[in-house]
Amino acid sequence: MSPHPRRDAMALLACVLVLLGLGTVSAALLYVGLQESRISRAGADVLRARLAAESAVRIALAMWDTREFRDMAPAEVRALDAASPAAADRIVVERLAGSLYRIRAQATAPSGARARAGIVIRTLDIAELWRPFGAAITLRGDLRVDAQADVVGLDYGDFAAQWTPDDCPAAAFTDLVRTFGRADLPATRVPDSVAATEPGATRIGPLAPTTLADIADHVVTGDLTPAPAYDTGRCDTGVPANWGAPLAPDDPCGHFFPLVFAPGDLHVSGGAAQGVLIVAGDLTIDDGARFYGPVVVAGRVTIRDTSTIRGALIGSGDVAVHDQARITYDPCAIWRALARAPALNRPFRSGPRFWVPAF
Repeated sequence: MSPHPRRDAMALLACVLVLLGLGTVSAALLYVGLQESRISRAGADVLRARLAAESAVRIALAMWDTREFRDMAPAEVRALDAASPAAADRIVVERLAGSLYRIRAQATAPSGARARAGIVIRTLDIAELWRPFGAAITLRGDLRVDAQADVVGLDYGDFAAQWTPDDCPAAAFTDLVRTFGRADLPATRVPDSVAATEPGATRIGPLAPTTLADIADHVVTGDLTPAPAYDTGRCDTGVPANWGAPLAPDDPCGHFFPLVFAPGDLHVSGGAAQGVLIVAGDLTIDDGARFYGPVVVAGRVTIRDTSTIRGALIGSGDVAVHDQARITYDPCAIWRALARAPALNRPFRSGPRFWVPAF
């Protein structure tokens, strides 16, 4: 028997209390560790769901074509199931007002965590793009037209005579009336032959020349003869000289209307082309070349031989129409080019704030 039983009992009690304290601390640390692990996993799952939702929205942006959504009414919502990756539950497009749309996506992680993402984008309305093209030629410089050449402001009689559903959609006339604000337009002359432009009129709607250069489908310069190009029977839209096939609407390139930007002088010799043409330098068209659509030129414009422009021309410099060349205001050609150019049907940032809360 110990000579100090009371001391031994106190030591035993102290050991028990220490062990109990260590056990409690260990249990607390284990609990905190498990909670932190769960929180971390939950945070990772939420992040995974958030990234999946944002990825779905970005896929929708990459696949965006304004032509598919112009018929939506304000507040209408349309599901885009085909654009959603496997991790996204749902992605929808909502038309807010005018040219503003909101893309929203929801994704769920395997653990059940959910996240949503949304973006507000701005698109381009045909009316705002069409506004500068109110005449066959709009210029700041001098105009020279040879005796055999011609500049024609198309009147409504000619406009209606060429009207067919496949050739010129009814929306073209609606947008023409909307753009120029003429309720009596059917009974009056549509555009003038020649009009004067103001400084800065080389913009197309809200798009400055620098923006047009950035979004252009083709960037070209020098001498060029436009011609359709194909790859295994399909229209090869990556070839710089491929400006569609305006004379063969059923051709694989018949529905290709590129936005073409020339950072310097451009010489178009022969061929037939369609789309939107922007030239930062001088433009020369000869050898019977034909272009269908709106043309904007910062420098001088020279059209020779039997070359033609059907659409509209804006020139900041002098314009010369020689020989038997012809410029005709063609609302159908303008509408097709502005409505179908891939570069003009992309989404644009709506303002400084791009990503928005989505509920």
